[in-house]
Amino acid sequence: MFECLYSDIYALQKQLLLILRERETYKQLLNCRDELAQQLLNLLQDLLDSFPKSSARPRLSKALLRLSRSSGLHPTCFTLKGMEKVGEQVAGGAFGDIWKGLVSGQNVSVKMMRLFKSEEVQAALQIKDFGREAVIWRQLSHPNVLPFFGLYYLERRLCLVSPWMENGHVLQFLQNAPPDTDRVSLVSVPKLEIQRVNFYCCRC
Repeated sequence: MFECLYSDIYALQKQLLLILRERETYKQLLNCRDELAQQLLNLLQDLLDSFPKSSARPRLSKALLRLSRSSGLHPTCFTLKGMEKVGEQVAGGAFGDIWKGLVSGQNVSVKMMRLFKSEEVQAALQIKDFGREAVIWRQLSHPNVLPFFGLYYLERRLCLVSPWMENGHVLQFLQNAPPDTDRVSLVSVPKLEIQRVNFYCCRC
């Protein structure tokens, strides 16, 4: 029974890849909106989770990223529930603030998007950038890259949630690490097609 199920999922992936190989059908997929777009995003993410070592992974990941950006949606499995902010802000950057949070009794790191009310267009672009960041991060798997837990809206702001690391980000950790610490292995990651890799491997 399970072999038949696997075969059906594999056949579905094969059919989807045929759609992605044809320019016209690929364009039609990217033009999908609302419920249909949501279903396709969920399907793409399910296939990526089902076949983590598939040679089709780059093509599926790219399609997921492009459809998410064009539709303004993300896979429903990204959405977290019941998160709360704990304590004070611990760090901040140009477009986001880092807080400590709590999800189901577990401490988490919360990157909360910073919005500027006087610049609505810029705010909309930031939401898309955060969405893109979430989609890319969700596909990464490496010992030096924190896992992506999900998305959460807190105080009407989009948040990216990951595990909380008591020793801070990797540079803070290395400042107080013993001299014999293997620094190269801690900061090394494979070649990733992302520009902001430092955020994903920032806590130790």
